[in-house]
Amino acid sequence: MEIHPKALSLLEKVGEKGKVEVDSIPGKSHGEIIRPAKWLEENGLLTITEEKLKENFLTEKGFKAFENGLPEEILLKQIKDDAKALKEVQKEVEAFNIALGQAKKNGWADIVEESGKKKLKITKKGVKKLKEGFKENKALRKVKEGEKPGEKVLESLIKRGLVDIEEKTDKTLEITKKGKKLLKKYEKGELTSKIGKLTGEQIRNGDWKERGFRKYDVEIVPEPKRPGKKQPYRQYLDRVRDKFTSMGFREAKTPYVETEFWNFDALFQAQDHPAREIHDKFELKNPEYGDLEHTDIVERVKEMHEKGGDIPSKGWNYEWSRKKASQLMLRSQTTATTIRYLAQKTQTPDKVFAIDRNFRYDEIDKTHFIEFYQAEGIVKAENLSLKNLFGYLEVFGKEIAGAEKIRFRPNYFPFTEPSVELDAYHPQIGWIELGGAGLFRPEVRNPLGVDEPVIAWGMGIDRIAMFKLDKDDIRELVFPQDLETIKKTRAVRLR
Repeated sequence: MEIHPKALSLLEKVGEKGKVEVDSIPGKSHGEIIRPAKWLEENGLLTITEEKLKENFLTEKGFKAFENGLPEEILLKQIKDDAKALKEVQKEVEAFNIALGQAKKNGWADIVEESGKKKLKITKKGVKKLKEGFKENKALRKVKEGEKPGEKVLESLIKRGLVDIEEKTDKTLEITKKGKKLLKKYEKGELTSKIGKLTGEQIRNGDWKERGFRKYDVEIVPEPKRPGKKQPYRQYLDRVRDKFTSMGFREAKTPYVETEFWNFDALFQAQDHPAREIHDKFELKNPEYGDLEHTDIVERVKEMHEKGGDIPSKGWNYEWSRKKASQLMLRSQTTATTIRYLAQKTQTPDKVFAIDRNFRYDEIDKTHFIEFYQAEGIVKAENLSLKNLFGYLEVFGKEIAGAEKIRFRPNYFPFTEPSVELDAYHPQIGWIELGGAGLFRPEVRNPLGVDEPVIAWGMGIDRIAMFKLDKDDIRELVFPQDLETIKKTRAVRLR
């Protein structure tokens, strides 16, 4: 019988003791042991037996309770000498609500009113409980040491989330009579293992002449390898980044939390304009406001909103609020990222892009979600026109989205003029809006000190990816549930 060196090595290890647990074999992964073990079992040289076991283990909360004591125990220790105000005890006990619930349920503590304040007072029953101790502490120690506590207390610990159960399968390998006979033949030198990989030493000493070579079945289909890889949509985003950089763009990055100044005001969106309402933004509660840097730019934006600055513009003709502009929010458009870079007075010509997440409240359906990726970009150069913008948009629609048909529609955006909308045709859904674009208005460029024309766009890259990955539901694109489909998906390529 021809036997692989790895299988022979395993058979020898099992043969030393007759029976071995897989987990006790050192220096090998589970897969490295099971593969040759199954071959040996198929050839009657050893047997594999499985035993399903349930193991208890402490959760994170369980470890805390083991080290510091149960929440109700900590609570009772806080009030054992004297009644304390509820708020005071609450500060000292991490899981206060759980502790109070246990103490009240078991009659270990009462809430009393003294001098107009609600206080927590230990009862006689509570004092007695502290003296005799908590059986749960002993049970937690047993679980930690690999022992099993009583069923009733164990069930209580599991319900409280202090202990959890892990199911595992123990595999045991046992050598058969046939396996023992085969090992004896190898020990006597009656059999030698065939060579699988020829070494220089074997060529020099002529060992290969006696042992011969293992046979390989070149027609057998091996099990497919499933190496780690990115989720298909993440792959796609990386390919889009590669496309932008190959076109000479630099990538921009800014934090998710943004001030309304960079998200709206710097884009000449009036603080009381309905255009802000359609963004359905998420505002921060704590902290509510942020600092506005670039004081000179802030002042020029203020002048532009109120009076039109120093260009032939009337602005929005209202009293601009610095407090409103400093309101913190989750970024609702990646234009906030590219406008920040434009404010840095970069070289001319210049091309910048951003692919990042944005957040807006929305009704969730096939084409809408509360967080979404945008592919944003700006090009700053002399003599740019709408025709240049159409050229870039065609690349997005056809090469990046893979759409056969695209169309442009006029639209309104507070920060571009003229403004256009890019649509692409999806075979299953029909026409889908991919994003908006246009030339930045002088009211946007002037406060930033930019004189050259700037073309800008913001594309819903989620929807573009739906074309390329043949998806008709944005939820399945961003949060796919079918792992088998993900495993089989090939690497994403653009045109």
